[in-house]
Amino acid sequence: MFENIIGNDHIKDYLNRMVETQTIGNSLLFAGPEGIGKSLFAIELAKLVMCQNDPHGSHKHKIETGNHPDIRHFRPEGKSGIHSIESMRQFNDDVYLHPFEAKWKVYIIHDAHRMMTYSANALLKTFEEPSKQSIIILLTHSPEALLPTVLSRCRTLHFHRVRDRDISMFLTDQHHSPSDEARRYAEMAGGSVGKALKLMQKGGDPLRDRVLEFLAKGCVSTYAELTDFVKEISSQVDISKKEAETTIREELLAGSSIDDMSATQRNGINKEVEGAVAMRQLHGAHSLLDIIITWYRDVQLLYLGGDNRYIINKDYEPVMQEMVIVAEPLPLEEVQEMIKSARASLARSTSLSICLENLFLKLNFL
Repeated sequence: MFENIIGNDHIKDYLNRMVETQTIGNSLLFAGPEGIGKSLFAIELAKLVMCQNDPHGSHKHKIETGNHPDIRHFRPEGKSGIHSIESMRQFNDDVYLHPFEAKWKVYIIHDAHRMMTYSANALLKTFEEPSKQSIIILLTHSPEALLPTVLSRCRTLHFHRVRDRDISMFLTDQHHSPSDEARRYAEMAGGSVGKALKLMQKGGDPLRDRVLEFLAKGCVSTYAELTDFVKEISSQVDISKKEAETTIREELLAGSSIDDMSATQRNGINKEVEGAVAMRQLHGAHSLLDIIITWYRDVQLLYLGGDNRYIINKDYEPVMQEMVIVAEPLPLEEVQEMIKSARASLARSTSLSICLENLFLKLNFL
């Protein structure tokens, strides 16, 4: 198992050993950056425990097609992208029921940090005393946002970003990408194989290029120029959101027809789609902020005479070299605080356009 997943070999070894020695943790927390395959590991762990005595491969086939009745996914719902109290209650009731077909039931709680405090508190006893036939896997890129009482009841596995060279080799060997392009996509992917694949399929990241092109200006001459750029970027994120909705709906339906579902099932799917889209949009907004912070980090590195091998945005190095000759850049600590403030605003449901406009004003772009 895990042979088709790149990176985090220490996690693979740990999970294999855990199953081999029958010391399976019933409450696990998979913590690590977004897009590095935590959900893939959760599915592979489910295969590992369910397919041990499955000579005909029926469990494996159902797991891979997303139709196994003993694997339950819980995702944030609605426009706010929060785990609803109703779904958490359903989880609480369901977790003690016997498996339908396999010897184990696996519950995967995506974006576990999106549980409200009262929802998380309601699950504490379940995390502390889960059914011996159930494995609960919480996935999160923000373990610090979880209640300490939840953290203390879970066995935490820390995932790391996949190395650039491993991603580059994967794109070259498995997807026949030219080595130079594979290396560039790996550097842009920030340790995420999924993101690297999307970059390869799209031939790059136009949104990133547009943001870096704007940052390279250093400032704008009019407020209208600033607001026009912010509107342009925000509208591109909205377009990506609409495109994502179709993909997400197909993923959640897993080949089933929504027309064959009951009204309750359709309502549940629609809530999950809405929640997944909200999370995708939030992730897109945070990715924009990540691009901005890498720019200022690269500029600071060059200004201080650091090794240019560690530059993230290598395609913009000549522009940044010129900028550090002309003027001293803003201290990176100040930029980090500004970005932190922008992330906090997003968490309070402030629109992306307002967050970006405020950020660029603080960055002295006008």
